[in-house]
Amino acid sequence: MKNDELTKQHYDRVFEQELLPHADALYNFAFHLTYSEDDANDLVQEAYMKAFRFIDKYIEGTNAKAWLFKILKNAFINEYRKKVKQPTKVDFEDIVSYHDEDKQQSSYQDLREEIYKNIMGDEVTNAVNSLGLDFRTVILLCDIEGFSY
Repeated sequence: MKNDELTKQHYDRVFEQELLPHADALYNFAFHLTYSEDDANDLVQEAYMKAFRFIDKYIEGTNAKAWLFKILKNAFINEYRKKVKQPTKVDFEDIVSYHDEDKQQSSYQDLREEIYKNIMGDEVTNAVNSLGLDFRTVILLCDIEGFSY
């Protein structure tokens, strides 16, 4: 056999014996990061793919579990950063209909007090109503209507 084949067989053995036994622990960690079964499975799969691709960097006999957890954690952080950088997608029709509704409502200036009169205490309501129109608008859209900042 060639050296390449021996090396591949060696890496396959190391992967199966030292890395694969930690799949359940990786899944539990991934689930606690994502709180989604599908996302956790995807994250574990990505971690194992990276581990297999870089198996030559792993030092046999060291803490395989720690190495895998670090790969998984870095994959999670990278995915999170990608999601954060993506702009929020908004349907143009939703914006037009929102603005049309806004023009029809004259009570908008007082921050639609009727919407949250029973939700917040008087102190918070008075504090929000004392803000300038621009700041009240931000609070209305973000906290009351659920739009992103």
